[in-house]
Amino acid sequence: MPEERFRLLYYYLTHDMAVMAQARYKGRVVGYSVTAFYKNSAYNLYSAKEDDFVLCPINHVMYWEIMKNLKKRGILHYEVGVQQFGPLIYDHPTEKLISISDFMRGFGGVVIPRFMGEKFYSKEYCKETWQNRTQKYLHIMNETNEEKRYHEV
Repeated sequence: MPEERFRLLYYYLTHDMAVMAQARYKGRVVGYSVTAFYKNSAYNLYSAKEDDFVLCPINHVMYWEIMKNLKKRGILHYEVGVQQFGPLIYDHPTEKLISISDFMRGFGGVVIPRFMGEKFYSKEYCKETWQNRTQKYLHIMNETNEEKRYHEV
């Protein structure tokens, strides 16, 4: 993580603009999670855990403790990030991102659509970009279909 981001996290935490959960096991820190808040909304900023810690899913505990803290503060909304359900022609999330989204949805709540736009200033660049995206999407979908056929047998 860049040093500037650490400074910003420190500022948020020391100015009551964020909360941090720290997971410990036998005196060893095995994970952190930081959530910023403003007025009645909060946004999950950062989470990390030790890769070699496999005793239990510590992120569940950290998020739950943060949610309890936010509730005490009167926070009504907790934004956990973009929800990835699978590949789209304009977005190709990794399996890890899809898995993270699935985990976050497990806490409940609602998915709110976010509308986005994209403007191209060059017809050629637009054509090239969409050809690349289409090819990548078709490749992903072909791999997915092959995997499904393999598992159906």
